[in-house]
Parts: sequence; structure tokens; C-alpha cells
Amino acid sequence: MGVGQFLRDPFLHFAVLAGAVFGYFHLIDASPDAEPDNISFSIEEVAVLAARMQKTLSRPPSPDEVTQYLDQLVTEEALVREALALGMDQGDGVIRQRLAQKMRFLVDGAAQAAVPDPDVLRAYFDENQRRYATAQTYTFTQVFFGNLENPDELTTALEALNAGADPATVGERTGLPSTLTEASARQVEGVFGRGFVPVLDPLTLNVWSGPVTSAFGVHAVKVTSVAPEVVPAFEEVQAAVLTDWRDAQAAILQQDMLVELVAQYEVTLPEPAEIAAVLAQ
Repeated sequence: MGVGQFLRDPFLHFAVLAGAVFGYFHLIDASPDAEPDNISFSIEEVAVLAARMQKTLSRPPSPDEVTQYLDQLVTEEALVREALALGMDQGDGVIRQRLAQKMRFLVDGAAQAAVPDPDVLRAYFDENQRRYATAQTYTFTQVFFGNLENPDELTTALEALNAGADPATVGERTGLPSTLTEASARQVEGVFGRGFVPVLDPLTLNVWSGPVTSAFGVHAVKVTSVAPEVVPAFEEVQAAVLTDWRDAQAAILQQDMLVELVAQYEVTLPEPAEIAAVLAQ
């Protein structure tokens, strides 16, 4: 690997950041007698926490919800303490969440500055092509029949429509659009409700078919085209791919950072059975 490529290596950026953020841990841990700081929540504190959660949720929290929130508080406490150790609180009177947020921004900034090797970025695109594909689209015309109390009405209408009858002369008048052109599945179901698209897929093109049921009632439908999804060339979406790759790296690095931060502490929490007992009171 050449010097230039080495300097562009995103993992080098991450390593430098990690060294800047966590380097002082080595000084702290240099003494074999050094003891990690303690993060602990007593069962009494958990009881107060559970009471507050109940007010927010308008119901008693479950033991899992309390445990998950305790995990969040431990992470937040670790972030706050390390932010303070880095001097991020100097001249800043914002609350604890803001300090934790600064630590997260620090990691995210390193990822956003990373310049991946072109082969790395193209490999990311190859693994996530569906994310950048244009959606499959449908073009169809529909005639509405409401609740269709008489099935023979639809049979007669389909015969007439396939024989060339004007769709405007058949069925019931409605505010639904008679035709959708190049509409995605999301757009189609935004109009006709969930479950409408899977019914369209097996229909024969350019043939009036039915009954097709939507959230509103029964339809006769003629699908005239179905355009499959298309994956664009890498060069067409390269900027978007770079943004997504950086976001993914930021998430990975941030998770690694949180694990390492929390590992610096001896975490003491009530046992799940103790939490459940408090909630049962």
C-alpha cells in the first residue's frame, strides 16, 4: 500500500480518532492498582425511575423496559464523564444529553471525513444495490363497483369492457382516480390501501380483470404496464453511496466507542428479579 493510499484509508482515520478520544485511558490504567470508576443504580433509585416512567407511559413499565432504560442511562453516564474528562463542559452550560451528544458528534465527524478507497465504495454499492434502485411501477385503469352485491354485474361489465366499452360508462362514480400512470407500489397503496398491489401482480396485461378488492370495495382493473425496478449505474449515484457508506461507518465506530467507554466502568445494577419485584408493588 502506497503512502497516499495509506493516508486515505478510513480505518486510519478511525484509529487516529480513537487514539485522540481514548488515549488518556492508558494513563488512567497505567497503575496496576487503578480501580475503574463505578456507575451504579440502587434498587431505590430504580423504584423512583419506574415511577417516572409510569407517568410518561401512562402505564407501569415492564422489567425489560426498565432494564433497557437503565442501559441507556449507563451509556449516557459514561459519555458524560468522558466528555467532562476531555473538557467539553468548559463554558458550556447545556444539560447532560448535550455533552453525550458532543461525544457522538465527535465520532460521526471522523466518519464523515473519511475517504474510502474506490474499490471499497463500489463494493458497498454492490452489496446495497436495492437501496438505490428505482421502484417497480404500475400503470393501470380501474372501474369501481362498490360492495358489488350482484356478482353478475361485474361479469357483464368485464365482458363489455374487454369488448371495447368506455370505462366511464361502467360501474359507480367515485373520487378514486380512474387511472394511475407509472405509480410505485407505495403510491398505489397510498391511494387504494394495503394489499392492493399483490393483487395486481398476477393480472394479465391489457385485459380487464376482476374482482380486485381494495380498502374501498370491488374494482375491475386493466393493467397496461409493469416496469421493473432498475438499478442505476454506480457513477450515477456515487455521491449518495458515499454518504450512506460514511453513515454506516459512523454507526459502527460509534457503537465500538460506546462499548469501550462503558467498559471503563464497573457497572452495578439491580438484578432483573429485583426490578420485577419493585414493579409489582
